[in-house]
This record gives sequence, structure tokens and C-alpha cells, in this order.
Amino acid sequence: MSLTVQVLDPPQKEIYYMADKVNKPMSRFKKILFWGLGCAILLVVIAAFVAGSYLTPNYITKKVEEDLNCRFELGGIDVSLFSPSASLSITGVKMAKRDSFVEDLVAHDERPKLESSEVEIGKVEVKISLLDILFRDLSVQQILIDGAHANVTLNRDGSHSLEKLFASPKEEKKRSKKDKKKTFNIKTNSSLVAKLKKFDISNLSLDLVVEASELNVKVENFNLSLKDELLLDVKDLENMKASNWGLGLDIHLSSGDKQIEYGKLGLSGDFSGILFDPETGDLEPDVEVKLQLGKDSYLKKIPALQKLSDVYLGLKKLPFFKNVGLEEWPETYPFKNHKTIHCTFNENKYEFLSPLAIDVGKWSLQLDPGSWFNTTDVQHHFNYSMYAGPSTSKVIDASCNFLLKALPGSIKKKAQGEIEKLVYDEGRFVLRMQTTGELTSPEVKMNSKLPSVSGMKETLLKDLKSKLKDLF
Repeated sequence: MSLTVQVLDPPQKEIYYMADKVNKPMSRFKKILFWGLGCAILLVVIAAFVAGSYLTPNYITKKVEEDLNCRFELGGIDVSLFSPSASLSITGVKMAKRDSFVEDLVAHDERPKLESSEVEIGKVEVKISLLDILFRDLSVQQILIDGAHANVTLNRDGSHSLEKLFASPKEEKKRSKKDKKKTFNIKTNSSLVAKLKKFDISNLSLDLVVEASELNVKVENFNLSLKDELLLDVKDLENMKASNWGLGLDIHLSSGDKQIEYGKLGLSGDFSGILFDPETGDLEPDVEVKLQLGKDSYLKKIPALQKLSDVYLGLKKLPFFKNVGLEEWPETYPFKNHKTIHCTFNENKYEFLSPLAIDVGKWSLQLDPGSWFNTTDVQHHFNYSMYAGPSTSKVIDASCNFLLKALPGSIKKKAQGEIEKLVYDEGRFVLRMQTTGELTSPEVKMNSKLPSVSGMKETLLKDLKSKLKDLF
């Protein structure tokens, strides 16, 4: 018995019906795709037209000068819309003191070129959304600055010469003389930075003169980079989160007339904290800084080191150091084991959290944690621990043993403990010193009490009499 199965072809109409059911969604998808693509192209074309109509030197200058108390000049503008965020590139930027051309609302293109300026920037690139361009809202998402230079004077009252440039024009007019040292305020300049997601500065150089100390600071190869988004809600600054930044720079220190070199520091690392005062909105950084010193970093005889050197050499007159052989300090001081600058910065005050040491001949001079200096009035309070090297320690140990031999055997052990307490730190001979006052003319104090036979005898006898009194 055989079974025959016959497969019948479906009617032709049904085939067309099934294909139509499949093709209809596909055709709808294509229409949506082409419609969306067409809208995107139209949006770019409209944005390009709008950008070309108002992103001009005159418009950019007007917007900047509305928020910042300066005269603004630029060399060229380039707008790129073919990316998720529109890119606006400005070259040849100059910032100078606000003048009559700004106050009289003279258009950028009708002004004479600036002959000098406080700030020059090779290139500034900002990124904004296409919708912002359409609605003429220049809320910045990203700022990249390359090739900038500035000349700055840090005044005796703590203000600096660039503060007026970055202040709000309206607020600057309202301020009294007492408030003149206030600087950039986020609450009055929110349109420029409130939506900032990225901020990078590269190849910046700076010539800084510290008026109070007659110190010249030349900064080169300054690079600053925001590591994460800087979310600034101007209406809720009290809950603003700390931001994290990467930092690298080279510093050359010299006297005000640049005739005396004080040193060179190569620094790289990061800092984190808040940049603006939560209550006032003023730019008042409260940050923790951790920077590594480059291998070629060194200091020379800055005033504080010169004063310490004089005190150190004066120890030759003391019998205790008769055979130690204290040598002249060198002209250059390289950094030794502790090559990390770890400090806080708040209200113009740097406070060191970790030790920092330099080589001083056969000794190591360490700046102790808790030391601080103020950039406003150049006041400081530095505590130092000066540790003897191995060869010097042997000679000093011999001097200590000589002192102990002059004491009666009954109190020798006690005296040895007193010596170790006075001038030893974990088996290393150490001298404690400090400098205070202005950095340019510091006052020096020796905190260590050096041992002497007569002094130890007197101290130990007093201690013995006190104990005998307690017994009887």
C-alpha cells in the first residue's frame, strides 16, 4: 500500500498578500529613517545658517564683555557642526583692561587693534549643542585653551592684577574699595560655566610678581585638566561636589629684579576640592594638592635658607660641636627622599601635610608637616628637622659619650636618656629649628636644647631632690 502526498501551490493572490504584509513595516521603517536623516541634515543646515549669521567677532565679543569686566579681542572664528556637539574655535584672543570702546558699545570690527594686553591666548575651543545655537544660548559644555600667556602682579592686599578682568562689570561698579580684592563670582557669571563638562588648559605660561616679597615666579608648560564633569548648580552651591583636576607645570623662582636665582621646581600631580565659596559664589578654592617633584628640581639660597645657614654655622662656637666639622652650606639644594608636595590650599594659605626634604651637605633639612605660608601677606611659619648624615652622626655620638663620661656613674644612664630625648629622633641626631614672619626677612629660632655637662647635672640634681622630698 502506498501513500501519495500532494503539495498544492498557494494561490497567487495569497503570495502577494503575505509579501505585502512583510514589506509594509519595512517601507515604514525606511520612510522614518529617511525622514529622520532629512531632519538631521535640515537641522545642521539651519544651525549653520544661524551660526553664520550671529557667531561673529562682534557677537562673541559682546557676549564676553557682558559677563567679564575686560576688553576682548579675537583674531578669527571657526564653527564646526558635524559632530554631536557644535565646536566653536577662536584664535588670537587678547584680554585687556576695560576701556571707552567697551563702554561706548563700539563693535569689535570697528575698534583699533590692541597694542598690549594682560592675557593672550593662542586658541580657545568651546563646545555647545546645536539646539543652543538655534536658540542663541551659548551655554558652554567644554572649554579647551591652548598657548596662553599672562602677566600678573600679586598685590600686598592679596588681590592680583587680573581680578578686575574676570569680575562681573555690574558687580565691579557696585563694589566699594574694601571689596575690590574680590574676584570671579560664579553667581554673576553662570552663563559661561554652569554647564561646563570639560576644561583643559595646555601650554600656558605666566610671569608672576609677588609685590610683598619682591619675588619673581616664571611658570612654563602649565597644563590643567578636569578629570570629571564639573557640575555647578548656581542655586545649590552648598551641595556642590568636589571636582578632581590633573596639573603639571615648571616653576622658576628668582628675586624681583631677576638677578638672583632661587630655584627650579618641576611639578606634576593632581588636586581635588571645591572652587567656589558656597555662600558668596566667589572663586575661593578649598583644595587638597598632591604633586611630585621632578628629578631636576632644586632650591638655592632663598632668604629662609640663608638665615638657617647662619644659625647652623654659629653652632661651631659651642663646645658640643667642637669636633663635628660643620661645613658651609652648598649653593644648590636638591630634594632628597621626600619628593612629594602634599598640602592644602584655602583662603590664600598653603599648609603642608607631609614632610619635604632637601640635601644640605652631610645633613638632610626637612620641612615638617603643619608648616604653612600665606600668599596674601607672605607670612609663614616653618618648622624644620635637620638630620645628621651617617658620618656626622658618628662624630656627634662620640661628643655625647664624652659628655656622659664626665657624669657620675649613678646618673649616667639617666643622662643618656635625657640626651636622646633632646637631640635624637629614632636613633638619628636631629636639630629642631623654625622660621616665622615674612618670607623675605624671616626670624629664626633654635628649638632644640643642646646637652651640656653643667646643664645635665643641674637638671638631674633637681630631679633627685624632688624624688627625695617625696620620700621623706
